[in-house]
Amino acid sequence: MRKEYRPFPFNTSKKKTIVFFMSTPASIILLGMKHCGKTTTGKILAGKLSRPFIDSDDEIARLSGKTPRELWDIGGAELMMEWETKACESVFTRYAPGAGNEQCVLATGGGIADNSAACTILARTGTTVYLDTAFALLYERVRESARRDGRLPPFLQGPDPEGAFRELFSRRSAIYATIAEVTVETGRLPPAEIATAIMGLLANE
Repeated sequence: MRKEYRPFPFNTSKKKTIVFFMSTPASIILLGMKHCGKTTTGKILAGKLSRPFIDSDDEIARLSGKTPRELWDIGGAELMMEWETKACESVFTRYAPGAGNEQCVLATGGGIADNSAACTILARTGTTVYLDTAFALLYERVRESARRDGRLPPFLQGPDPEGAFRELFSRRSAIYATIAEVTVETGRLPPAEIATAIMGLLANE
């Protein structure tokens, strides 16, 4: 059964401490568009669950010796996805359910929706959770990141970056919504609250 979380207005002046007993033995795989908060949320979630945190970008760099952006610059999407798939295979080998394996929290790259081989591996690795974030908020974060880095990501370096990102958003978000077992509509929730929402949805798995 697919599960969804949608934020609602609440009074933050009254804090509550909530303890969740996670019954799901699977690793937790965070999916979503670039800048939806997978890494920050994943680190918080892993800390709450006392599980190791893995960022797929870091795993790609560990295996290939290059960052995903460097791989893209060298060989385009094909080379980057080749190493992305290898990174997912590496995570599956270490953290797949069964055989006494430890479970992890994995934050994936924003374009993994286009990598069907990697997505198939992830579905076998753990519970997939989609962080559903609005287009306007995502593109705002893309622009902020570009100002810091001095350039847009390679796949948005064209005459109409907003239009290109909108096309990616429409296509990839539809894929994520289809393959994810759990969806969390993030809004502008802080990452800690998103992590708590994920724990609540998975508590009765």
